[in-house]
Amino acid sequence: MNVSAVNRGLIQLAHGGMAPSTLDRLFVRYGTPDAVVSAVLRGRTKASARVVDAVRVPADVRTAELERLGFRFVCEGDDGFPERLTRYSGSPRFLFLSGHRS
Repeated sequence: MNVSAVNRGLIQLAHGGMAPSTLDRLFVRYGTPDAVVSAVLRGRTKASARVVDAVRVPADVRTAELERLGFRFVCEGDDGFPERLTRYSGSPRFLFLSGHRS
């Protein structure tokens, strides 16, 4: 699984367990997924130690873990992201998928 530069930050954040509304606020404040990751790791957010530890794991490690377990990580705009979901406001930024693409 090849993770794009933009998705690298998202995959790290996805494993942090933060609520979508929290992620949305952080994206508004910091702009990009990588900037949010940096803010979390530098203690500039109210993220718990558990979240910081989870976000600290590199995207390549997370990607390998997902592949080993049979999951794929896709973001809105990626090949494989369900087009139907993009029709709704509030659609998820990313999904963890398993199984075959149809």
